[in-house]
Amino acid sequence: MSLTRQVVSGVKWTAAGRYGEQLLVLLATAILARLLAPDDFGVFGMALLASTAFTVVADLGTGTALVQRETISAPLISSVFWLNVGLGVLYCAVAYVAAPLVALFFTEPLVAPVLRVLAGTLVLGGISAVPQALLVRRLAFDRLAGAQLSAVALGAFAGVAMAVAGFGVWSLVGQQLTRGAAEAGLLLLGARLRPSLVLRVHELRGVRQFSLSLTGAQIGSYLIRNLDNILIGRVLGSTLLGYYDIAWRLIQYPLVAVTSVANRVLLPALSRLQTQEERFALAYLRSSAAVAFVSAPAMVLLFVLAEPTVRLLLGEAWVPAAPLVMVLAPVGLFQSVGAMTGNLYVARGATGRLLAWTLLAAPVTAAALLFGVRFGVTGVAIARLVANTLLSPLNFLFAAQGTSLRLRDLAKALKPVALASTVVGVVAVAARLGLESLGIQQPVVIVLVGSALGVLAYIGILMASRPRVLGEVLETLGLAGVPGTDRLRHRMRQDMAPDTDRA
Repeated sequence: MSLTRQVVSGVKWTAAGRYGEQLLVLLATAILARLLAPDDFGVFGMALLASTAFTVVADLGTGTALVQRETISAPLISSVFWLNVGLGVLYCAVAYVAAPLVALFFTEPLVAPVLRVLAGTLVLGGISAVPQALLVRRLAFDRLAGAQLSAVALGAFAGVAMAVAGFGVWSLVGQQLTRGAAEAGLLLLGARLRPSLVLRVHELRGVRQFSLSLTGAQIGSYLIRNLDNILIGRVLGSTLLGYYDIAWRLIQYPLVAVTSVANRVLLPALSRLQTQEERFALAYLRSSAAVAFVSAPAMVLLFVLAEPTVRLLLGEAWVPAAPLVMVLAPVGLFQSVGAMTGNLYVARGATGRLLAWTLLAAPVTAAALLFGVRFGVTGVAIARLVANTLLSPLNFLFAAQGTSLRLRDLAKALKPVALASTVVGVVAVAARLGLESLGIQQPVVIVLVGSALGVLAYIGILMASRPRVLGEVLETLGLAGVPGTDRLRHRMRQDMAPDTDRA
C-alpha cells in the first residue's frame, strides 16, 4: 500500500506534465511546420540522428542502475554524476570533430555546422542524467514533471520565436538547446543534488555488468529504431527524410504521452515487485492493456484519417507525408506495447538477455530496411511494419522467460481493446465517407467528427461487452493521471448499479 500511495501521489503530476509536454510539442511542431520547409526538418533530422547516437551511450546505463539497485550510496551517486558529465564533454568533442564526416555521409554540407552546435545538448544531457534518475527512484514524479514541462515550454517558445525571426533550421537547434539547458538546471534543483568532488572507480564497478549490458542493448536498439532514417537520409535525401520524420512525429505524440508515463512508473514499481511473481505479472499485463487502450484507437484513427489530419495540423505542403502516416500507424501500436516489454528485462536485472535479444532483432530489421529502401520512402515504411509485426511477439516470449507470463496472457489482456479498435476504424471511415458525400471537405470537420464518433463507439462497445476489462484499464489509467478516466469509471459504476427505486 505504501508503494501504491507513492505511485498515485507522484504519477498524477507526471502524467499532467507529460500530457502538457506533448501538447506543447505538437503545437510547436504545427507552427514550425508552417514556418519552415521540409528540407529544414530533413537537415535537422540528419544532425539529430548523429547526436542521438551519442545519447544512447550517454550514461552507459548508470542512470537506470541507480533506479534498479535496492540501495545506493552517496559516493556512488557522486561518482556516477561526474562520470556522466565527463562522458557528455567527451561525446560533445567527438561529435564536433566528426561533424564534417557526418555531412559527407549524408551529402548535405549544412549538417556539419548544425551538428556542431547541437552537440552542446550532449553535455547538458550528462548533467541531467543523475538528478533525473534520483527523482525516478524516489518516485518524486511531481518535481520531475514540473522541471521537464517547464523546459519543454521554454524550448518551444525559443524555437517558434527563432522561426518567426527567419532563422530556418537553426530554430530547431535553438529549441533543443534551450530545452536541454533549462532541464539540466531545473532537475538539479528538483533533486537537490550537490555532488561532492568524489569519483571512485570501485563504486562504478558495482554497477558495471548491469550497465554495460544495458548500454550494448541500447546501442542495438538505437540502430533498430533509426536505421530507416539513416537509409532515407543517405539514399533518398533530406526532403524525403523531412516527410518521413514529420510522419513519425505525428505517430509518436499520442504514444509518448502514454508510454513515457507508464514506463516511468512501471520500471521502479516492477523492480520492487520482482520477487512477488503474481503481482509482477499482474502489474505488467494491466499496464500493457492500459497503454493499448489509448494507443490502439489513436493509431487506428491516424490510419483512417491520415490525410485530413496532416492537412489540418501541418498544412498542404506536408500532404506527401500522409501515406507514410498510414503505414507507420500500426508500427506505433507495436512499439507502444513493446515499450512495456522492455521493463520485463530491466526490472529483473536481465540486461544480458536484453542485449541478446537486440543482437537477434537488429539483423532482421536491417535486412528488411535495406530491401525496402530500394522501393523508396514508402518501401522503407512498409519494411519497418513487416519487421515489427514479426519481431514483437518474439520479443515478448524472449523477455517473459523465467516469469509466469505467457503470450496467451498478453493476447487475452489486449483482445478486447483490439476488437473495439477495429470498430473505431469502421465508424471513422463511414463518417468520413458520409461527410465527403455531402460535399464537406474541410479537414477540421472530418477529423473532429470522425474521431468523436469513433471514440464514442469505442467506449460504448467496451462498456457493453467488457465492463470489467474497461474498469481495470480505467483504474490503471486513473493511477497514471490520464484526465477524465476517474469520472468515466464512476459513471460506469452508476450505470451498472441496480435500480434501487424499482427494486
